[in-house]
Amino acid sequence: MSNLNCPHCHSALSTTQYEGVGVDWCRSCQGVWLDTGELAKVVETREATISASIVEETRALARTGVPLEDSNRRLQCPQCRRVLSAINYDYSSGIIVDRCPDDHGTWLDGGELAKVQAYHEQWDEETKRPGASAGTRKTSGERPALGAISRMMRVLRGH
Repeated sequence: MSNLNCPHCHSALSTTQYEGVGVDWCRSCQGVWLDTGELAKVVETREATISASIVEETRALARTGVPLEDSNRRLQCPQCRRVLSAINYDYSSGIIVDRCPDDHGTWLDGGELAKVQAYHEQWDEETKRPGASAGTRKTSGERPALGAISRMMRVLRGH
């Protein structure tokens, strides 16, 4: 059991292993708190199987920007209590995660961690296809992905 409370529902977070990484998980709302650097470790690991329905749901989310309802949420960092910043993971994935402005970590609502993994795995599969460009993803308008992923990973790692 960790000493942190859920930014969403304020329940106590429990420590659990996910993809070999110790993460803080909310039993009530299923959200996950990842300390800085842990999200990068999770997406680099391929132990969990992501269902085809999650992959399709994730593809359907692709968009830029942060919806107003996500921007207006006032979730607080479980470590420092500062308001988390809503960001669109990889700038155009449509997966809105919440990051501590003091670089303590990232909050993912229930189901978002699987979507982040599906997003990365989908990208990896598409770049392996014959004729695929190493720097682009062929969903939702041929947008550059490699540079954006690198930038996001640096942000999530705190560099």
